[in-house]
Amino acid sequence: MNLRVRIALISAGAVAVAIAIAALMTFTATKRELIAEVDESLYDRVEQVDRADNFVELVAALSPFDESRARGPFDRGARGFDAIYWRFFLDDGSVYDLAGNLPYGPEEESVVEGDVKQVVRTFGDDDDNLRVLTAQTNFGAVQVARSLAEVDGSLEGTASVLRIAAVVGAVLAAAVGYFVAQGAARPIGELAEAAEHVARTQELAARIEVDRNDEVGRLANSFNAMLAALEGSREQQRRLVHDAGHELRTPWTAIRTTVELLGRVDDIPVEERARMIDDIETEIQELSGL
Repeated sequence: MNLRVRIALISAGAVAVAIAIAALMTFTATKRELIAEVDESLYDRVEQVDRADNFVELVAALSPFDESRARGPFDRGARGFDAIYWRFFLDDGSVYDLAGNLPYGPEEESVVEGDVKQVVRTFGDDDDNLRVLTAQTNFGAVQVARSLAEVDGSLEGTASVLRIAAVVGAVLAAAVGYFVAQGAARPIGELAEAAEHVARTQELAARIEVDRNDEVGRLANSFNAMLAALEGSREQQRRLVHDAGHELRTPWTAIRTTVELLGRVDDIPVEERARMIDDIETEIQELSGL
């Protein structure tokens, strides 16, 4: 995997995580606001009950009990966001159910018994939710409920938009990251090509043109400095070989000449032969020093 693709994937991943976090926060805040609006409408209904003077007239004004609603708020035929479902628990123990079996649990029972002033909860499943407020009033405890179908639909639409935004944002981030990485990697590619050229041709005199002051420019300058050092080292090596060859030529010539003379002439005086051998030893010592 090259540098461009790696940077593109990192960019896409970072943007996707950022969008996911923002989407989660947005979705949570939206859900909280929508539920709060529903709760506010339920609280308003309870306040209307508290302000009523006559329970019989209140019940008549709210909604007459009929067979369609008797099927219960979780029946699709009796559902709707604007439909309000009621159940009254009067102080004398009687119950007036205008909804048809609203959800009832320990929390609601604690309100009916007077231990808690009010409780609001969501009942149902992912496809069919109901928001139920149970509260104390002048007539006793009352349950008022409202469908969350419209809220759930709005949240589903919001979630769809956020999912699309996350995917589009990640794709755009990957594309932008790839093009940015392509521009950033171009000078690095030029450095790599220059290094390959030097390794292939051994042309240490080649230099890279530097027209930037960032990290890539520093790398190019370092590469040029390395080439200059290598070129200087090669020149020193060449001079060393030349000088060493020149210095070695004289003692080698003297030794060869003396040995050839010793080999061809048989009647060399002993003193002269000893002197010649001493010369050979001297030249050998000089070679050892070199």
